[in-house]
Amino acid sequence: MKATSIVDGIQSQSGGEVDVVHLNLLGRAGREVAAAYGVRVIPATVVFDQSGNTLYRHNGFPEAERIRESLA
Repeated sequence: MKATSIVDGIQSQSGGEVDVVHLNLLGRAGREVAAAYGVRVIPATVVFDQSGNTLYRHNGFPEAERIRESLA
């Protein structure tokens, strides 16, 4: 299963409560966001609350259960 499948699955299971954004880290915007949040490994998963605070960060293949826990 691809990393995008995991986070997209969490979005679809959330009933519209979660928005998922995928960034191409090779593009200009992606590089800027990666630098701002210290992303150096692909894939990387960062979960923010509504105020922009980081709830969860993981470098490497995402762990669905940990992401769900951070959203609870």
